[in-house]
Amino acid sequence: MRDRFSLRNIPKEAEQLAEVIHRQTNLSESDVCRLALVSGMLVEVVRLLPEQDGTVGGLQIAYLAKALRRVLGPAIDLLWEQGEHPYQILLSRSNGAGVPPLLDDGTQVVRCRLLNEHIANTSHTLTHSQ
Repeated sequence: MRDRFSLRNIPKEAEQLAEVIHRQTNLSESDVCRLALVSGMLVEVVRLLPEQDGTVGGLQIAYLAKALRRVLGPAIDLLWEQGEHPYQILLSRSNGAGVPPLLDDGTQVVRCRLLNEHIANTSHTLTHSQ
């Protein structure tokens, strides 16, 4: 049986990232690549139009949203911390105060992370209590 996926032509930079993740997490390089592939597919499936039954790529939208929050949460935090989140521009226009600067003591970053954790925990509690 022929493999459906070819892993040739992976950029050296991606291989180096996989090695770094492997060393820091103790996951095998194969597991790192599998996680990256699945995470990337979750991101890419969002680009598809919803099906007639309301699913996207065969996934319920609520399930997809929760999976994406887990995958993208740290990336969104990083974008926000670096002033690169696209909604920061909209927020600065709506409140007239500009993008809030990062506080010297880092409390804004901590507040953002705590809010994300609270949202994730609340969502988890709500889905398991129903």
